[in-house]
Amino acid sequence: MTTLEALQNTLASIVAIVDQQDEVHGRVRLQKLGYLLQQSGFRPIQKTRFAYHHYGPFSEQLAGALDQAVASGLVEENRRDSHNGYKLYTYKLNREHPDVEYLKLAQADHETVRKFMSTSSSAHWRTLELAATVVYLERNLEISRETAITRALGLKPDCKPYRTDAEALLTGLSLRS
Repeated sequence: MTTLEALQNTLASIVAIVDQQDEVHGRVRLQKLGYLLQQSGFRPIQKTRFAYHHYGPFSEQLAGALDQAVASGLVEENRRDSHNGYKLYTYKLNREHPDVEYLKLAQADHETVRKFMSTSSSAHWRTLELAATVVYLERNLEISRETAITRALGLKPDCKPYRTDAEALLTGLSLRS
């Protein structure tokens, strides 16, 4: 697969994720959805590289593709300041953009994203952060699920209240260790 094909597949995956919701709230959410979708075996995003970052698995490729989608007007980004000084981002697909049709996934892939999003779209971003980190740790360090959860919570104590939800999400997505 060429770099151009990988970029196209990453863009198509972003479009498919954003298309399944009215808006996607947050960069962290989009990164974790992308990672969990990849780890679920979704073929189009398999060549996207993720590395560990402060909020768990992060992909420069996915971030760059999102920046390109925003710059081209394919995805609309809205930024606002939160009460605690952080920037809040929301993303919405521009359905009138000429590349929407070009980046449309095959029907089977589209259905995979639809099912994935029906399971994960309502999850709190901290739930996604914890779930993605657990999968990343267990697969990259080759450790058990329980050990990965313990390590992830050690790295991310703010995620502790979301443990049960993260475990349920991983079960719902059939992401087993």
